[in-house]
Amino acid sequence: MDISTLVSVEGHLFTRDLARRVRWVAAQVRSRGFTLKITEGYRPVGVPADQYVLVESKTSTGGSNQWFQWGRMNRGETPEAAYPGTSPHGRGEAVDWDTNNMAVRSEYMRLAGLGQTIASESWHAAIVGPPLVNIPEEGGFLMALTDAEQNKLKSDVVAIKKITGFRLLRNEQTGETYAVNPIAGGYWHIPSPAALSSLNMLGIIPGAEAIETVHKDNLAWMFSVYRELGTPE
Repeated sequence: MDISTLVSVEGHLFTRDLARRVRWVAAQVRSRGFTLKITEGYRPVGVPADQYVLVESKTSTGGSNQWFQWGRMNRGETPEAAYPGTSPHGRGEAVDWDTNNMAVRSEYMRLAGLGQTIASESWHAAIVGPPLVNIPEEGGFLMALTDAEQNKLKSDVVAIKKITGFRLLRNEQTGETYAVNPIAGGYWHIPSPAALSSLNMLGIIPGAEAIETVHKDNLAWMFSVYRELGTPE
């Protein structure tokens, strides 16, 4: 396969359509305060001798490949593996990923038109239909924001763009996310995952992977000490 047609997401290769869906699901899951790690996308075929290799770094490709996974299945180390040359991984059409909240991942997979296509592998997913939501091609600037949200966000950015060193805190009860800055003595409500992504792209706040989940009472105390940042009165 000509892998030059594939798109990289966090170091793994996918078809362009799958890449945008994988990227979107990962962003949504992380924005909720949960972890998601992509472990594999495109998987080369390798050579038949790779089925007898026990350590993937020792294969002919220097990593996981289809013959290596075939050998793992035959040894009982993994429940399923397509015969080498037939795997959707070999076309960049499947993703393997881990998360600490499968229910939330499944929720966003459904919206992205992805499904668990191998019953015995909870970590494996592929495209099963069209997305049910608008998913940007590359995750784009101000993605999925309404005109009103864009205008409000732009105003906020003007007001706080010189402030650096934000931490991201999420209310464990409501799921709301706040950017907190102890130097400025203030906090800023992040209204949506799209806003978080856009602000991260501007370099104003960290990405979703930096979110810390905190007790609602601790946030309530913070609100009593800090002032709300954002658009000036």
